[in-house]
Amino acid sequence: MSFFYVISGADDDGQQQHLIGFHTQEPLPTQEAAEAKADVLNETWQQLEVEFLRDQARLARVKDGGFWTVPEPDLHGLAPAEVLGGSPFSKRLAQVTGLQMAILNEPFQKRFARIVALIEAPDPATVIS
Repeated sequence: MSFFYVISGADDDGQQQHLIGFHTQEPLPTQEAAEAKADVLNETWQQLEVEFLRDQARLARVKDGGFWTVPEPDLHGLAPAEVLGGSPFSKRLAQVTGLQMAILNEPFQKRFARIVALIEAPDPATVIS
């Protein structure tokens, strides 16, 4: 059986500020226990929001699944999706160079690490658009 709780909070003026709902497998013994559980969930959501906004700021440099212009010549003209997928787009206009194909043939973890490195510690010359 599942139990659903809805806890609402109010700001200093008495206006409703937030509403949180959650399920539990067992009933909570008191209203205070439900409010404590809601507080823990609210703190978790706030932490996730901070992480989400940080990740969004990093990824804001990537637009429309486009192609890289980076200081690493081997990655020029490859799309991040191509690097992650390990193969060039079937309808790409430009041919993939031998060095680019070697990157696409690397193990996934290595290709993924290349992308993360460019996003987390980008060279000012890096453009993903």
